[in-house]
Amino acid sequence: MLTGEVPSSLLKKNLVLNYTGNVSLNKGSNGGGRNRNIIIGVVIGAAALFLGFITSCLLLRQRKNSKTEPKRSMPVMNNAATEAAQSFTLSELQNATKNFANKVGSGGYGTVYYGKLNDGREIAVKILENNNVYQGKKEFANEVTFGEPSFTNPS
Repeated sequence: MLTGEVPSSLLKKNLVLNYTGNVSLNKGSNGGGRNRNIIIGVVIGAAALFLGFITSCLLLRQRKNSKTEPKRSMPVMNNAATEAAQSFTLSELQNATKNFANKVGSGGYGTVYYGKLNDGREIAVKILENNNVYQGKKEFANEVTFGEPSFTNPS
């Protein structure tokens, strides 16, 4: 009563082997068990990769749907602001500010000057700098819309 596995070196030789009565004796391994383990490993690995991919896609989709990013756009002046807005000529502004003599501050996008109109109203005149015209226009629109100029005192 032999048990175990017949060595592969004996199976490769041109021998006639009799296994009668040895039911627990394996006729040798031709690599079938090893191939089966490799196949099982590859299948498990592929399944794990597939599940990881599906999970990543679901998480990205959920993250994209839950993201609420504020939309940035240039503010539009409301009707009250546009009705209250008044246009002046360059000569009127030069006259009111005494040729831009009284600098009261400077912001990130230009210099602010004090002026007084012929009817007695006091005004602030901001002259935009050329190096940041687009951002300066946005800043100016915010100031007109919300009435909050941002400038620093030059002192």
